[in-house]
Amino acid sequence: MGGVCKIAATLDAQGRIVHFTPPHQLFYGELDDSRSVRLARIDAALRNAGFDACAVSSITTALWEKWILLSSLGGITCLMRGTIGQVAAAPGGEAFARALIEEVASVAAAGGYRRRDDVIAETTALLTQQRN
Repeated sequence: MGGVCKIAATLDAQGRIVHFTPPHQLFYGELDDSRSVRLARIDAALRNAGFDACAVSSITTALWEKWILLSSLGGITCLMRGTIGQVAAAPGGEAFARALIEEVASVAAAGGYRRRDDVIAETTALLTQQRN
């Protein structure tokens, strides 16, 4: 079984979790994309757990898409030594970010990911925002 969590959070100075934005999602599914009894039981248990929980038809796709986001985010910020907003606002920064995202998506496709252009567009929009 695989799972993907989507949450924007950090630890404050006292070590408490600070939740930044509304997304607080957990996606899960069988790695072979089957709809098992085990998956149904887990889904029933998590449906009213206080966050968005959802059994998905392809957890492998969800895992690849999170990998694309995190790999792109890490590559952009580490290689350019700045935040997403700083990189996007710098001359050539947005073009660099777009090219890196496409490269990461190509690596995922070589590994078996079936590209979903809407997801790549969402990732690109998120990682090219000029904010600080």
